[in-house]
Amino acid sequence: MLAPRPEERPTGKRLLPRAWAGGSRPGRGHRRRAPSPAGEPPAPRGTPSPAREPTGHTRPHAAVPSSGGQVPARGRRPGNRPPPGPAPPPPSFPPALPPSLPPGAEHGGAMWRYVSSRQLEGFRRYKYSAVDTNPLSVYIMQPIWNKIIKIVPLWIAPNLLTFSGFVMILVNYFLISFYDWDYTASGTSPGLVPTWVWLFSAFTTFCAYALDSIDGKHARRTQSSTPLGELFDHGLDSWATSIFVLSFFSVCSRDNGKTGVSVYTMYIYLSIVLFNFMCSHWEKYNTGVLFLPWGYDISQVVLITAYLLTGAVGVEVWQKPFLFGYYITDALVILLIGFSLFLSFPQTLYNIHRAHLKKTLKNDSLYEVLLPLVSPLLLFILLTVWVVFSPSNILEKQPRLFLWMVGVTFSNVICKVIICQMSSTQPELLHWFLFPLALVVYAAISGLLGWTEEAALATFTALVTAAHLHYGVCVGMQLSEHLNIYIFSLKKRVQE
Repeated sequence: MLAPRPEERPTGKRLLPRAWAGGSRPGRGHRRRAPSPAGEPPAPRGTPSPAREPTGHTRPHAAVPSSGGQVPARGRRPGNRPPPGPAPPPPSFPPALPPSLPPGAEHGGAMWRYVSSRQLEGFRRYKYSAVDTNPLSVYIMQPIWNKIIKIVPLWIAPNLLTFSGFVMILVNYFLISFYDWDYTASGTSPGLVPTWVWLFSAFTTFCAYALDSIDGKHARRTQSSTPLGELFDHGLDSWATSIFVLSFFSVCSRDNGKTGVSVYTMYIYLSIVLFNFMCSHWEKYNTGVLFLPWGYDISQVVLITAYLLTGAVGVEVWQKPFLFGYYITDALVILLIGFSLFLSFPQTLYNIHRAHLKKTLKNDSLYEVLLPLVSPLLLFILLTVWVVFSPSNILEKQPRLFLWMVGVTFSNVICKVIICQMSSTQPELLHWFLFPLALVVYAAISGLLGWTEEAALATFTALVTAAHLHYGVCVGMQLSEHLNIYIFSLKKRVQE
């Protein structure tokens, strides 16, 4: 609403606003006299006004008329306003993204904000729900963890336990890779890996298993359970799942014509393990409950036993027939496939179907139910096409590098599904990793890369690893800021 026109006096002089009547017009360098406090006589004319707090302006400003009108410009009638200029454009929300940012990321200074504001609010409302029915976990391992948790100091943050276990997994993997880069040390060249490495592998695997099992107990013990802790735990688990498998392949050795496992069997073995991990979080995305898979505890016990057996007896134990002409590695692959196809995946489908019958399913349409599976399945298809149609047999030449890349890309895809599952939002249809991967696969199988295919694999692996690390760091910092907590400390952040 416009301010009322100032009253005019019937004189031939220049019209003045009402607030200026009876006094001189305040100009540059003039100030209006501050009102006297109640009960005190007004200050005599000429007395300087008390100093005021700076307002942030650098230029002196004239008094504003009490009627709400504007200070009249020179040569303009005081009752007429200047024509309004064009309205400023409304701020865009969310801000436009530079073309260099990956889809779904917002630039926030030194930190890219991969988690949207809607997802952040979803984390505020998140409640953890899990069910563990594995007899091995409930009756044997849990009593052990309950004793170990008592020796952990109360000042240690739960995420520090989780991260320490993951670092042990990485140290073990890189140590084995140093002695056995191409998965031949236990086959064609047995004895290249020292005995102490296998014993160290058993120790680090047990420590990582224990730390991953007690971090949640320690969080409840210190009353520091947060959505960030669960995301930190499951995000690292999505990466550690592949690293466990890649380390175990050095025990089995690759096929040398007599014993060992072919690199294609390794790829199928890894894909099945990652598929089981994906099913657990796809199940929680639809039901809201994490049914802890039986395969996790069983696989950890098998890994520790295998490392101890190799350290005590030697790698020759894997090169002798075990039962009916089958080797131990053959038995493990058969058990894995049977466990996945006839127990794990059917149980996932049953739990989703039961939630549908009870009307507790979080997603109504079939599209929403199947949406988290699109990117992982397309990722598996692209990688399989590269393996099968590679002109230079890239998996044969660089099995460790290729399988590492498979684990990293899968982890990043699943991390986004976990975020959507915890924040009750929909995941994106196509993960952005799929587009550069499709270009590399096309260039490889069409022969455009030629002899540079291995270099292209190394470059792509380095880029996706760096992108995944950047994603994890930024998401952790963003949630730490939003939830007002530190990642590796129990102290609260200071509100700015």
